[in-house]
Amino acid sequence: MGYRTDGSSHRSGVLNEEKLAQKLQEDPSLARSVWPKCPDEYEVRHLGGTQNKADITINGQGISVKKKKQMDAGSFDWINSSAAFREHRDSFPALAEVLASPVDDVETLRERLKMATHDDLEALDNSNLRNLIYKLIIKPNEKMVVSIVSTEEGGIYSCDFKQTALYKHFKDSTNFSFKPTTRDAATSRTVLFNGKDIGLRIRVVLNNGVTAFLGLSKANKSSRPVIKFQQDRVHKFVFESQGEWRSASL
Repeated sequence: MGYRTDGSSHRSGVLNEEKLAQKLQEDPSLARSVWPKCPDEYEVRHLGGTQNKADITINGQGISVKKKKQMDAGSFDWINSSAAFREHRDSFPALAEVLASPVDDVETLRERLKMATHDDLEALDNSNLRNLIYKLIIKPNEKMVVSIVSTEEGGIYSCDFKQTALYKHFKDSTNFSFKPTTRDAATSRTVLFNGKDIGLRIRVVLNNGVTAFLGLSKANKSSRPVIKFQQDRVHKFVFESQGEWRSASL
């Protein structure tokens, strides 16, 4: 699977958030579908930017906006952050070592990074994996409303984060592990909550690839390691989960 590394996904996401903020300000019923406690008099603000966890606020209530073309295809990110890797680099010692002393050959470095990431993910124990999920997803989102915008279907689906299947499974689980995999999927793992797969995946990759990391890319001048938690099977996550989702047309 290929991933865009030219920043276009972020730019289109910001544009989508600005349009949504305007619609929410103009349509009280839409605003209440996102946040049922929305009063008659309210102000919608678009925040955006990687430094803000909330993309939009309604009278200060944070809304985390996820954009998708269709609900039944693809995934969305809970987090995709180089700062997260810097904060938790001790959990990925083999990868950090390869990054600190890289070889100049692209394919050799790519293979070393792949194997180092595989080894680090294999070494993550129950406590460390739980801590990563808590620090990078649960804690930043606990007071948020999550809104998924389906651009082709023209709908928006919203849920208090504490009512999502992810939050509920996190709170109910004592065992955090990965679905068994092979080295072919070295840089990612599917997370299991007490053995149950709810579509949460972790990826540890270079955000702009190996070529840019070595300074050989014309498109990108740098490349940094990131930790990404993504939600796969979004349709099932919304429509077949324990979550209490609200829907509206855009």
